[in-house]
Amino acid sequence: MKRKLVKQGENTLTISLPSAWVNSFGLKPGDEVELNEENKGLLISTSAEFKPRKSEIDISGLRKSLAYVYITDCYIRGDDEIKVRYDSPELLEVITGACNSLLGFAIIEQGKNYCILKDLSGTTQNDFDMLFRRILLLIGSMGDSGLEALKKKDIKSLIVISKTDEAINKFTNYCLRSLNRKGYRDFQKTMHYYTIIALLEQLGDEYARLYKGIHAPVSRGGIKLFEDFVGMSRKFSTLFHKYDKAVATDIFNTRDRLREMTLEKMNKPCINDVILLYRIRKMTELMADIIKLEIGLHI
Repeated sequence: MKRKLVKQGENTLTISLPSAWVNSFGLKPGDEVELNEENKGLLISTSAEFKPRKSEIDISGLRKSLAYVYITDCYIRGDDEIKVRYDSPELLEVITGACNSLLGFAIIEQGKNYCILKDLSGTTQNDFDMLFRRILLLIGSMGDSGLEALKKKDIKSLIVISKTDEAINKFTNYCLRSLNRKGYRDFQKTMHYYTIIALLEQLGDEYARLYKGIHAPVSRGGIKLFEDFVGMSRKFSTLFHKYDKAVATDIFNTRDRLREMTLEKMNKPCINDVILLYRIRKMTELMADIIKLEIGLHI
């Protein structure tokens, strides 16, 4: 997109702003924008959020899991009000369940075969920072609690621990919504944080799938590998509080070692060990991918 410079007064040059961008944020004469020089570039930004957006979706005939995705995707992209049409009592249950899992959202109107969901809270940068830390704590607790249950052969507790992922999903959805509406305070880091949050949500899912998939005690060797992974997870969380090259390097070294050890152990299969080893490998790779993005925030 190109704009011509227009002379205004003796020493001032002006340009017009793209109308689509101005309209997206509801900007008007007299509003302030931020200007930042970046070498040959000039970055123009605003602290305003996108204008409130209303949407309407029809989930009639969809399976429950897909209907849930339709609703949460509207929430994540930043819609303020969603009219949801449906054709069965089962789908109304999905709408109610989805609304309960979406931070700040509530059903404000219900009619024949439709509901209206609305954001009653808004989003702030402080909310994002607080919930990001909370997500890291919850993921760390899933590892520590699961390890303790495996050591005690307390399989029933694993199902309870897996439900922590529901809170992780709620908080990650809110953070993704916040980034879509306002971006991160340093806008150039927005996509890094968006991808980090999305991968953290996947990491929580992997813990939940692991714990739901184990129905009997695993071997001592499998538990030892999981203990090594949980140790890696603890170091992983510290990087988001204080970045350290040495810790990042140690995490990648642990990833490489667990790759080899899990592959070696898979050659002597035991069904519960295979479930554990598969999830360890997958979560190890996810953590490494997230650290790659975290590195990008510090170089």
